[in-house]
Amino acid sequence: MEAFEFFIPQNIMVGAGTMAKLPECAKKLGGSHAMLISGPTLRKMGIVDKAADYLKEAGMKVDIFTDVEANPSVTTVEKATEAFKEAGADFIVALGGGSPMDVAKAVGVTAKFGGSITEYEGAHKVPGKIIPLIAIPTTAGTGSEVTAFSVITDHSRDYKLTVFSYELLPSYAILDPELLTSAPASVAAACGIDAFIHAEEAYVSTAASPFSDAMAEKAMELIGKWKHAKEQADDAFAFLQRMLELGADVTVTDHYGRNCLMEAVSEASNLCPVKNQETGGFYPDRPITPEMCEDLQRIFRLLIDAGADRNNVSAFSGKSIRQHYENEPVWQICGDLWEGAE
Repeated sequence: MEAFEFFIPQNIMVGAGTMAKLPECAKKLGGSHAMLISGPTLRKMGIVDKAADYLKEAGMKVDIFTDVEANPSVTTVEKATEAFKEAGADFIVALGGGSPMDVAKAVGVTAKFGGSITEYEGAHKVPGKIIPLIAIPTTAGTGSEVTAFSVITDHSRDYKLTVFSYELLPSYAILDPELLTSAPASVAAACGIDAFIHAEEAYVSTAASPFSDAMAEKAMELIGKWKHAKEQADDAFAFLQRMLELGADVTVTDHYGRNCLMEAVSEASNLCPVKNQETGGFYPDRPITPEMCEDLQRIFRLLIDAGADRNNVSAFSGKSIRQHYENEPVWQICGDLWEGAE
């Protein structure tokens, strides 16, 4: 076994009703004045005010910023940072999906160290600990509450910038399943697909470890009744089919501008033979079998028939699905599904 390192540098609270423990987490961080960052929809639904009430009942001050849009911009980060400073807050609560999480992390940086978030683009450019942050997700797919990334749209460059630093990790992640009931059925369905793909991606990652494998296997088992080989493919297809029936939107893209079809081809690529850069050949321990082609093709076709764009271009790389993978072994699986696509 190769040497590996595994650590979880944050506190994770899980269970129905755990949002009520928000004041407890805040006190452990030494916080007394919160800036609660969320979106307008959760404010209208009363969830933002519910979180604020928990803090107020514990004797804490709360200011609220809910002008967070999907794919939040540099301008939004600047407005939220100014609001944080004017309020005199000493910790941040991020409530919602990936967008409020991204804004909260970015504000934690700029409120502490100044400047524009664009100055911290790239890896490990955050000089130290950011403003204490508590993350409360209302979706179960992005995983932003436990990641070291913040993705912000820079409209001046028509580009999504990424800030990566372990300093961005929230001090606490509160995972309250009751909050998922606030999501529309279509969003909940999309969350299921997203979470399943994250687990599968972790399982086939070249950086996987026995710890990550165990969690990925359990996640896939819980989400999609994961099994091996043919049964796994059948379950994955049935799961995707059910999510689409519930209204999952295949036109939605992630922070990197990748739609579900590009993600599916990416995951399929991980299952294919790996190219040996020295010899130009392929390692033989991952053959592409006819059964594998059939199973993956029906998943691709399901997504295409549901309206997924075959010409999707990743905003992160500027490349389409074809440009990414047509020289990879996975492209022989795609077959004629891309006939007529750019």
